[in-house]
Amino acid sequence: MNLKTILRMVELIICAVLFIFWYALGTYGYWPMITCGAVLGYLIITAILFVLEFTKFDSTPIYIIIGAVLFLLAGILIFIDLPGSETKARTNALIAAILFLANGAIFLVDFIVVLKGGQSSGD
Repeated sequence: MNLKTILRMVELIICAVLFIFWYALGTYGYWPMITCGAVLGYLIITAILFVLEFTKFDSTPIYIIIGAVLFLLAGILIFIDLPGSETKARTNALIAAILFLANGAIFLVDFIVVLKGGQSSGD
C-alpha cells in the first residue's frame, strides 16, 4: 500500500470515530448542529476519497484541501466554545477537537503528498 492509500484509510477511520463519538455523546460543545452536519459531510467526503483510491477516476486535490480546512475549522470552533465548568462536557469537547485537528493535519499531509507526487488517487 502506498502512503496516499494509508492516509485515506486513517482519514476515514477518524471520521467514522468522530461520527460514532458524536452519535453516542450527543454534542461536542455549543455548536451541535454545525458539528453534526460537518461530521456526516466529512464521513461522506472521506468515504468517497477512499473509494476513489481504488478506482480509475481522478480525485481532485481541491476536495482534500477543503476537507483539511473544514476539519481544522471545526476543531478550532470547538476549542473556542469549550464548556467552562462541566468536566465531562469539557473532556468530550477536547477529545473531539483533538480528533478534528488531527484529521485536518492528515488531510494537509495528504494534500502535500498529492501535489508533490503529481498523481491523482486513481493512479
